[in-house]
Amino acid sequence: MTATASPLPGRQPRLSGKVAIVTGSTRGLGATIAAQLAEDGARVAITGRSADTGNQVVAAIQANGGEALWVPLDVTNESSVIDAVATIDRHWGRLDVVVNNAAATDAIEQGGDGRCEELELAAFDRIIQVGVHGAFLVTKHCIPLLRRSGGGSVVNISSVAGAAGVPHMCAYSASKGALDAMTRQWAQDLGGDAIRANSITVGFMASGPAQEAILEHPVLGPMFESATLLRRRGSAADVANAAAYLASAESAFVTGTRLVVDGGATARSGFPDADAVFLASAAP
Repeated sequence: MTATASPLPGRQPRLSGKVAIVTGSTRGLGATIAAQLAEDGARVAITGRSADTGNQVVAAIQANGGEALWVPLDVTNESSVIDAVATIDRHWGRLDVVVNNAAATDAIEQGGDGRCEELELAAFDRIIQVGVHGAFLVTKHCIPLLRRSGGGSVVNISSVAGAAGVPHMCAYSASKGALDAMTRQWAQDLGGDAIRANSITVGFMASGPAQEAILEHPVLGPMFESATLLRRRGSAADVANAAAYLASAESAFVTGTRLVVDGGATARSGFPDADAVFLASAAP
């Protein structure tokens, strides 16, 4: 987990006094986002299914001077969601930021996704339940507390898969497309309550062991790096900084949109370099 430098002397951290929940924050990208929000002054609920790893994230945040609380949460279980929100209400009495990060990464990394004709309905449902139903349930039950706290921000962690599709990831692409659609709908429905909703379109980056292994591959790694306009791999910290911006008052007039954090990968035209084409055509 990494975080940015402390604010300028005499300046309050941008999330000072705020309370945030980050789903799926016991490891990987979620843990990095939680650490960044805490670095920026938020009190953060670390959630997931593993108390051991969750408490490790809490301890790391506390060691860095932040405030965090372990809250067990299965986003696919409505009773678990209700209990988690109630725990946050009892402990801090408010909620300002909801980060929907949980995804069925375990199923995806173990080959639980694929082409449409190859995919079993149970595998498809598992990814949809976590990525779509989970975000719906968490946001649904957080809205009353956000409203009572005077408004807030919902940040959905989406993917380029939701905008462009990714080969052999039918369920994951569908889940992220649905998440982007819900983001726009929540922005419509909740704007009058001063609750903003935005999503972050994440490109391929080293956010976990499986992705890191691919990026370290001697052939695949350079291929993914060259696919970005910045010619470098992205990191969880890149996404965490974007999440902190959307969570804060710095984005107070931003809602219903996607913040693309992919190094320019989806802006690539796919055409060859024009200079190279002209040089080749001019060669004898």
